[in-house]
Amino acid sequence: LEGGPEALADRPSAPSRVWNRIPPDIHDQIIELALGQSELSPRELAARLGGYFYFHGVRGSMLLQLGRKNEARDAFGRAIALANSPAEAMHIRQHLDRLQAEGICSAK
Repeated sequence: LEGGPEALADRPSAPSRVWNRIPPDIHDQIIELALGQSELSPRELAARLGGYFYFHGVRGSMLLQLGRKNEARDAFGRAIALANSPAEAMHIRQHLDRLQAEGICSAK
């Protein structure tokens, strides 16, 4: 894996990264859904969660931490498509714009 296990280490939250905190009620719903589907493989579970905005936002954040910038861009793009409000979409768009500005990956 790019970044190795160190990429998964706890890091202090910066104000610009607070967006990826899942609201407690959504967090509980996702955990309940995952535990209720324990017979599914990780890939099958991801397919079931694929319709949730928060899943793709958090996935994009994790992929960024792992150094997988192009995959993160794709996850953020999916999150924008599933956004429940213009504010959610705009916030994710800022992350995509930052990636593009850094020249890390091209916009899709």
